[in-house]
Amino acid sequence: SPALVNPTGVALDGMGHIFVSDMGTGYVYEFNNDGVYAQLAAFNGTGGAVSVSGIMNVPRSIWVNSAGTTVVAADAEGHEIRVFEKQGATFVPVLKLTQPSYPSFYPFGVTDDGTYLYFPDTAYNVVWKYPMDFSGPGLPITLTGLAFQARRIARDSFGNFFITDDGGGYVVYEPNNWNVVYQCTTVNGGSFNQPSGIAVDVDGRVYLADGFNGRALRMEPCGINYPTP
Repeated sequence: SPALVNPTGVALDGMGHIFVSDMGTGYVYEFNNDGVYAQLAAFNGTGGAVSVSGIMNVPRSIWVNSAGTTVVAADAEGHEIRVFEKQGATFVPVLKLTQPSYPSFYPFGVTDDGTYLYFPDTAYNVVWKYPMDFSGPGLPITLTGLAFQARRIARDSFGNFFITDDGGGYVVYEPNNWNVVYQCTTVNGGSFNQPSGIAVDVDGRVYLADGFNGRALRMEPCGINYPTP
């Protein structure tokens, strides 16, 4: 197994293989899930056509399709999104996506809704919406309600988007017009401090990595009343 330096992103494919992005090494690693966790692949952006090849800078978040054949990395400090396809035992780059009209383009997180991929952009406080097959351009969705910077993103079973705010807490958006449903800044009377990772389970409970408070939280969602099954 590799010596991970600063792992920041994790994703699973449909077979349970584990993909980890490491901003310390610039690599994405694939591991099996048989209890041994042997490394199956390691790739950093080299290989493939010259136009899409190049070592990743800081892959902060990753997404993988169910088949485990496509990996997408949000390379924030590289100001680009990298797309990899499996060829043999490894992955080679096939796309390198930038936003020339947004020179400080800073894709930090990633999630999907089954049709599109969504990338919060910390520099501009927008979410970039791309077709999952990248057949069209990325379109910016302007975010309101943030205290500071958009970072990680998750989606619940009702389609609401949860985006962590580097200024503290998270903001929930409805999926049609991206109106703010609720802004959550405290838990049990205490403030968050630069929350990073976020996930939502099928029952609507929120899991938050509260970075500078050194804790991981499981909590009921702020301000959302889910329908009773």
